[in-house]
Amino acid sequence: MRPLKLVMTGFESYRDKTEINFEDLGKNGLYLIAGDTGAGKTTIFDAITFALYGSPSGTDRSVDMLRSHFADENTPTVVELEFEANGNKYKVIRNPDYERKVRRGNGTTKEPASAVLTYLSEKKDPVSGLSKVNEAVQTILNLKKDQFCRIAMIAQGSFQKLLLSDKNEKGKIFRELFHTEKYERLQSVLGDEKKETKMQLDELSMKFKDALSRIEISETDELYKDVNRIKTSGYVDGEDIRILKEFVSKDEKTLTTLLDDISKVEKEIETINKNLQIGENRKKLEEQISYSQKLFVSKEGEKSEIYKIFEAANKRAEEIPSLTKDKNLLESSLSLYEEIFNAERDLSELSTKLSENLNSKNSFVQAKIEKESEIKDLKEKFESLKNAGENIISLDAALEKNQTEKKELEEIEDRLDKLASEDNLLNLALAAFAEANAEFSRANASYTEKIQLFNLEQAGILAETLKEGMPCPVCGSIDHPHLAAKSHNAPTQKEVEDAKNLLDSISAKANKLSLDAGNKKGLVQSLVGNINDLLSKHFEGVTARDSDLAEKMNSKKKDNENACLEIKDSLCKEMEAKKQRESLEVEIPKAENEMNKISEYISKLDIAISSEKAKLEADKKNLLEKKSGLKFSDYDSAKKELERLEKVISRLNSDVEDAGNAKVEYENFMAKIIGEIEGLEKELKKIPEVDVEKLTSEKNKQLNIKDSLNSQRDSMNERKGVNQESVQKIEVLLPKISSVNDRYNMISALYEVSTGTNRGQGRPSLETYVQMHCLDQINRRANLRFKTMTDNKYELRRRIEDDGSELGLDLNVKDFYTGRERNVHTLSGGEQFQASLSLALGLADEIQANSGGIKLDAMFIDEGFGTLDGDTLNKAMKALEDLSQGNKLVGIISHVDELETRIPSKIYIKKDESGISHARMVKD
Repeated sequence: MRPLKLVMTGFESYRDKTEINFEDLGKNGLYLIAGDTGAGKTTIFDAITFALYGSPSGTDRSVDMLRSHFADENTPTVVELEFEANGNKYKVIRNPDYERKVRRGNGTTKEPASAVLTYLSEKKDPVSGLSKVNEAVQTILNLKKDQFCRIAMIAQGSFQKLLLSDKNEKGKIFRELFHTEKYERLQSVLGDEKKETKMQLDELSMKFKDALSRIEISETDELYKDVNRIKTSGYVDGEDIRILKEFVSKDEKTLTTLLDDISKVEKEIETINKNLQIGENRKKLEEQISYSQKLFVSKEGEKSEIYKIFEAANKRAEEIPSLTKDKNLLESSLSLYEEIFNAERDLSELSTKLSENLNSKNSFVQAKIEKESEIKDLKEKFESLKNAGENIISLDAALEKNQTEKKELEEIEDRLDKLASEDNLLNLALAAFAEANAEFSRANASYTEKIQLFNLEQAGILAETLKEGMPCPVCGSIDHPHLAAKSHNAPTQKEVEDAKNLLDSISAKANKLSLDAGNKKGLVQSLVGNINDLLSKHFEGVTARDSDLAEKMNSKKKDNENACLEIKDSLCKEMEAKKQRESLEVEIPKAENEMNKISEYISKLDIAISSEKAKLEADKKNLLEKKSGLKFSDYDSAKKELERLEKVISRLNSDVEDAGNAKVEYENFMAKIIGEIEGLEKELKKIPEVDVEKLTSEKNKQLNIKDSLNSQRDSMNERKGVNQESVQKIEVLLPKISSVNDRYNMISALYEVSTGTNRGQGRPSLETYVQMHCLDQINRRANLRFKTMTDNKYELRRRIEDDGSELGLDLNVKDFYTGRERNVHTLSGGEQFQASLSLALGLADEIQANSGGIKLDAMFIDEGFGTLDGDTLNKAMKALEDLSQGNKLVGIISHVDELETRIPSKIYIKKDESGISHARMVKD
């Protein structure tokens, strides 16, 4: 991978658009990125990393910190990177989230993060979207971000940390670089699987022991010794399963025997119950016979009373014929009482009606008086409104005239406003014309001067060619006493033509402005004439140019408004009066018609009242004649007596009937009891006598036997169920325990191998073993440069403990001068720099080799060159120059002055007084 061009805008300290063309540096060699501390040198690598992966290279900066604090709302934050990888060229454009000014109106909005990858040398569609671009870049480079940052950028102090860190810290770094976490995860998965399998094995064993412990046995059982041995041993084989099944089978046979015995006892109890039922039936019959006999004796005492009541009822029934005769006589006269009742009711209704008619007449007489008064008032009001509405037409005409005047006044005001506007435009046009006319005068004077000077110059040129006796081409004279002289300030012909063109242009402009001013003046004069014509209709001697016109117009408008209000008020009053008169023309005939109806009704009431009075007197006389000779005073008294006679007769008949029914019911009941006693005695003779006490005792005995057998059955049934279930569980659990146990042994062995505990202490874990291999490979590559830089004095080696074990990732240095190994911490500062740089370059080579052969054609080194002495610096530079041979471009980030003289290609980074970074490329 090689960067070709980087463009940064609004990125960190780079506010302005900054472009760095790496292609200008060539395809190999060293170049320097120089500048003061904090100038923005490392930001270049941040921008490259952000463009590729969407985040900066370091962990101390987040994406939301990338927008330049110097950028305003109109400046975007965007990075463009063109790069080459595997012979193909690509371009990625990326921006983070940032606030920008809205495109329309005021305020800001958030510009969302975006990324676009374009294939410059391949016919592929662009890729857009943050995650899709990240995925595509990772596929192209075959490197993740952390790997890219490790091998493309050797940062300050980071590889010295790797050199001097302990084995645990190195393990964390290698886990990130070479992704050995999968081996750690394998150890973790195997450990979890071992625990899970052990839990399964323990759970199955617990279930097995529980099932075995739940088997119930008794010392009286035939297989007690064998089953008890199996329970106490905790181990079961095939023979033991056979014994347990036989034990369960014997329980089933015992249970069958118990069920047969219970059945026999139940049959015996059933026979006893039948005999006891016979004794119970005989006892019930005896009790029924005794009850019926006692009932017969008690009823015998009621006979005399029932017969006595029967005779008394028949005695009182002898009064019924006489009472019936009185009843019939009263019924025959009841219709006359009813006629009298109806006549009295009609007489009362007639009297009420007469009273109501008299009251109605009085009310209508009063209503007639009031209606006559009302008609009189309406006629007087109508007379006062007889001329209402006559002025409406004249008032409408006056209002229309007022509105016409109002519109004309408004039209005058509109035209006055337009006149003021046109006056202003006319003044502007006259001013523009005056200015153009002055400009024309100046241009004309300039042109006149130039043409005169030009003509004189031409005469001078012509005079130079004239000789005595030669005719002048202008005047034809052969004598030339006064030859024209050439002017030193004469203009050229082009200058004269330019002056003439300018004069013509200004003349055309002045003519156009003059015409425009004339048109505007004509429009103003026309407006003044129209306004004066309108003013003459409403004012005497007033014109559009009068200074007090506005005051007169306001006064006229106010008079118009007041007149309008007065006309509208008079018109409203006139129309209201007309409306009232029209209403009275309808109301007066209506009221007179109502009064005539009242008079007619009063006449009808007079006739009805006279007729009702005569009928009332005749009806009273007729009623008195009907009442003479009657026993009761009114219909209600006669009716009550009739009802009393009917009740007495009904009660006497009912008493006779009830007494007869009671006598017949008694006689039937006594005959029934005698029949029941005789029937029960016959049934009793058919039932044999039994010894109930003896049968009850035998039944209780059998029941006790049954309870005992049931208890034995339930216990045996429960034991059989528990034992059968336990044996079945044991049969199921045995193969499962065997399978899980085999798996546990296998996983335990794998876990011990992966953690290095399979053969005691002193062996590395699987992850550590892989990391040790990686460190050995890195050392091998690093030593190629480390030996060169130290003149073959030193070599990096992985530390081997005193006991010969290789447990970690700690580093020693082999000192070939002394022939001994020692801790890397004993190296001097310069030697540690050489070791760190060699280790960094070796690590970069190893990562590239392990990443599918990816080739990085560019590298940034940001190490502490300032701490090196001259000799050490020369050796380090020699190693870097060797590294940049072939097709690799190496950029060194430093502010060491000596490097500026040694490295011809440089990118200078400088901050201005505001803190804004600027980049400049220089090639010596």
